[in-house]
Amino acid sequence: MVRAALAVMLAAIGAAQAGEIGRLGPTYAIQEVDGRVAADAQKARMAARSHEFEVKAREGSRQFLDRLPPIKDMARVERSQRRFVDLVHVVPQDVQDSQGRVVLKAGTSVNYGHRARFDGLLYLFDGGDPRQVALLERLWNAKLKVQPILVAGSYTQLVKRFRRPFYYDYGGAISRKLTVTRVPALVGQDGNRLRIEEIKP
Repeated sequence: MVRAALAVMLAAIGAAQAGEIGRLGPTYAIQEVDGRVAADAQKARMAARSHEFEVKAREGSRQFLDRLPPIKDMARVERSQRRFVDLVHVVPQDVQDSQGRVVLKAGTSVNYGHRARFDGLLYLFDGGDPRQVALLERLWNAKLKVQPILVAGSYTQLVKRFRRPFYYDYGGAISRKLTVTRVPALVGQDGNRLRIEEIKP
């Protein structure tokens, strides 16, 4: 009797659980994206950004080489002249070897013209000036060993025209060391000195 009553009671509880118990809030469809789909989309976005960056970098490089920034405070030669620069450096402090022995005392003058030979000629010029470009061509036609160094102009056009390597005096590092402030200038070694010829083309 008790067992039968218990069975009826459990059946009633089960029926109650299966029935409507009210609504706790609104329901929505599942919005989560498949992980593989999300990863593929992220890779596609990254590839597109990388390609866009490469395109902009190539375009920036092309524009830079097509029109090199002029070296600051570089003037054009108005009158041809020649001058010399001693390759002398005064040692500011004692120079020691690996054992701590002093090999050069502070205040010693060192002439680098004795230690290194400057082979050939450097020609610093503005590649945007047709007269300076024509002078370079004449120097080459005279079979002189000349290395051209641009302080302005189009690297791309000159390489395409002459099919030779050119250098750019980035930031004016070379012209400052050689004390060149006007172009075109032809620089070569004369004994223990540098000879700088400023040439009016």
